[in-house]
Amino acid sequence: VSTKDAGSGQLNVAATGPSGSEVAAFLTDGEDGNKNVRVETKEVGRYKVDVLWNKKHIPKSPFYFDVVKKLTADQIKATGEGLVNGQTDTPAKFNVEAIKPGLHSSQQLVIKVRSESGGVVDANVTNASQGLYQVEYTPSTAEDHHVDITYQDLNIPGSPFRASITERPDETKCTAQGDVLSPDAELLSGEPLDMIVSTKDAGSGQLNVAATGPSGSEVAAFLTDGEDGNKNVRVE
Repeated sequence: VSTKDAGSGQLNVAATGPSGSEVAAFLTDGEDGNKNVRVETKEVGRYKVDVLWNKKHIPKSPFYFDVVKKLTADQIKATGEGLVNGQTDTPAKFNVEAIKPGLHSSQQLVIKVRSESGGVVDANVTNASQGLYQVEYTPSTAEDHHVDITYQDLNIPGSPFRASITERPDETKCTAQGDVLSPDAELLSGEPLDMIVSTKDAGSGQLNVAATGPSGSEVAAFLTDGEDGNKNVRVE
C-alpha cells in the first residue's frame, strides 16, 4: 500500500475470514516508504480486507479475495482426441481441467508437444472457463507425438501422452485405372465394370464406392483387396 501522496496519517488494516470472524492481518515496512499487508488464510472461502487511512477506506477498500485449497498435479486431468491420435496439417485438440477448484492461472501449467524425431510443435492454450483450458497443436509429420503436461513441475496423471499422427487423407492422390476408363472402351450390357484404385499416396482414410445405372437407380458395386495394397472395384 502506497501512502506517499496521501499526506500525514495512520494506516490500519483489518481482515475477516469466510466465517465472519476476524483473522490476523499484519503491516510491515516495505520499499520506498510503502507498507506491506499480509493476511493469514487458514480456511477456504472469501476473505474481506479493510484498508483504512486516517480511519477512512482507501480507494477500492474493502478488498475481497477467494481462497481455495492448494491444487496439486494429481488433481488435474487431460482429455481429448489430440492426446491419442491425429492427422498431419490438421489441428489436434484436447482439454486440461482441474478436478478440484484452484486452477486459476496457466502460468504453472506447462504443455510441450514434440515429435518422435525431436521436433517441437507449438501448443496454443486458451482459457475456456475457470479451471478449464483448451489446447490445440498442428503436427506436420506423420509419426508419434509426445504431449508433456506438467503442473508445478510435476507430470499430471497420464503425462507424457503419446499421440499417433498419420498423414491427412488427400483424395487428389488417389488414382483409378482400368480398360473401362478408356474413352474408346466398348462396354457390353451384362458384363461387370472393373477398375483398380490406388490410395497408397493418399494418406490414411476410407475408400467408398457407389454406382447408379442408366435409370438413376443404385446398382451393386463391390470393393475387394487387390495387389500392392490397391483396391478392386466391380460394378454389376
